[in-house]
Amino acid sequence: MGFYGSTQPIRVIRTPAIWYNQGIHEERRARRRMERKYYKTKLVVHKQMLQEQNMRVIELIRQRKKDYFKEMVDVANNKEVFKLVNSLLTLELGTFLPTNAHMELLPKLFSDFFQDKVLKICEELNSTENSLDEHVGTDEESEQAHTLGSFNSFTKEEIGVIIITQSPCKTCLLDCILTQFLQQPPVLAVLLPQITTLELRWSALI
Repeated sequence: MGFYGSTQPIRVIRTPAIWYNQGIHEERRARRRMERKYYKTKLVVHKQMLQEQNMRVIELIRQRKKDYFKEMVDVANNKEVFKLVNSLLTLELGTFLPTNAHMELLPKLFSDFFQDKVLKICEELNSTENSLDEHVGTDEESEQAHTLGSFNSFTKEEIGVIIITQSPCKTCLLDCILTQFLQQPPVLAVLLPQITTLELRWSALI
């Protein structure tokens, strides 16, 4: 074996997690001591002690993670919240560039696309403005003010369907929560009653 590979033992040192603290370290050491004791004696009482200590360590780690990330969200701005959620969801967004064009031609293609897009938007705005000018003052009924008395109320199920099927997966820095994160069933199940209550309150006020 020594000819093909070294038999010298190597100890792997892992970087501790950002939420790891001394309390968790001490509880894990206690669990390790109980584990060695159980393997040595094979007694049922030592096995039960090991299981209880194992559950204590798991619960301590879970609570520590929860407190740590809650603190991070509380002190973070919108941009930092997006980064934190992406890291929790392990979303790695790369730069996607077309493969059918040479890299030197991409800036020119992007510039042409952007200019054509702007010109098209300007033409649509001008046509809309001309259309409105033609209709202004031609009908007396158009000068009458139309008021909206109330909004139609929706159930939680209807709002849930709208959020999942009709909401585009787009976000900006002003959003309180990522749309992709909101559309997750566990998250939506928690927030849907509050969203529905908010919608009913606004419709009642109007």
